[in-house]
Amino acid sequence: MDEQLPAASALATMNEALATVSRGQNALLLPKLPPDLYKSAANRLERALTRMEEARQRFQALPHEESTAKAWADVQQPYESWRRQARGVAEAALEWDRIRVKGPAEAGLAYDHAWDAWMAARHAYAPLEQALANTGKAVAAEASSAREQGHAAVRRAVIVILAVLAAAIAVSIAAGLLLARAIARSIQRLLEETGGLVQAVRAGSLDERGKVASVSHEFRPVVEGMNARWTGRWCKATPRARTGAPPPRTDS
Repeated sequence: MDEQLPAASALATMNEALATVSRGQNALLLPKLPPDLYKSAANRLERALTRMEEARQRFQALPHEESTAKAWADVQQPYESWRRQARGVAEAALEWDRIRVKGPAEAGLAYDHAWDAWMAARHAYAPLEQALANTGKAVAAEASSAREQGHAAVRRAVIVILAVLAAAIAVSIAAGLLLARAIARSIQRLLEETGGLVQAVRAGSLDERGKVASVSHEFRPVVEGMNARWTGRWCKATPRARTGAPPPRTDS
């Protein structure tokens, strides 16, 4: 798995947390929000701020190409400004919730302070959102480039494999041709020896024997068998054999 997935995952978490914090800020400024929902909204906001920072640190720890690194550098200042304002909204809203039971005057001042903090956070939201979007585009381009490089590497590997297979096939064909020629030569020598014996018989030369050494090792038993068979016939058919003379020596 490449490194684009953790980068994209970290950015997705930051965008999700950004939206959750924004919704939490809106909820904290609802005057008629029940106390239990108010506390739940405050807790969600705090957890989202924690997720945002953890995701930022994960993305920061990853290696990036130059374009992504530049886009990420442009996130830092808007992020710090937004985080500071978001924390200010949470603190001001909680302070307003704490003192609004004291009376309309004091509660009104606290609410105005929380409202000003919310407006400041809203102004800080858009630059951070845009910076994160630019970083996301850079990560997507980096992932696309990595995929293309991977595809190119696969294509090169396929070409190398095909070249090796072609070379192996060529070697196999060449070896097969050489083997076929060697077998053909051996068979030709065997035919020459058997043909010589046939010609000798037709000429009445019963002392002729095949030359075992002239054929390859694989076919020598054939020539030797023919010689042995012909020697047996010679012993029965020739006067020399009937006088007890040994058969002529074979060339083996």
